[in-house]
Amino acid sequence: MKRITTLTFVFALLLGGMTVTAQTKETKKEKAQKEAVDKKKEKEAKEAAKKTKTAAAQKVMPPPPPPKPAPVAKAAPKPATAIAKPAAPPPPAPAAKPAAPAVDNTGNKVVGTDDKGRTIYEGPRGGRYYINKNGHKEYIKH
Repeated sequence: MKRITTLTFVFALLLGGMTVTAQTKETKKEKAQKEAVDKKKEKEAKEAAKKTKTAAAQKVMPPPPPPKPAPVAKAAPKPATAIAKPAAPPPPAPAAKPAAPAVDNTGNKVVGTDDKGRTIYEGPRGGRYYINKNGHKEYIKH
């Protein structure tokens, strides 16, 4: 009796395992089909985007409007009978502003250059430095 029950149990497990296996195979097939459909959609989308890009590149600009016809010559203007006003004096030149001291990107004042042509800056506390080739401040000894 125990053997029959055990065999029945084993048989039931085998059948149950087969249906599970069959289900997983179907899902694998479905996944493969879905992936194939997704790939096709992506490919179509890329082709459509490519076509729109080429269409936009090949789009012909509308022709420029035709030139306006030359105006018809009118009768000579009548001489002005009014007295011509003298030309207005030119506006006064703006007052010369004192040159602001040159400032670097950190807000420090440009003092001058050294013998090697490097720009010398003065920091907020009076220290003088230049920017080396690596972009770092190199302070100058007084």
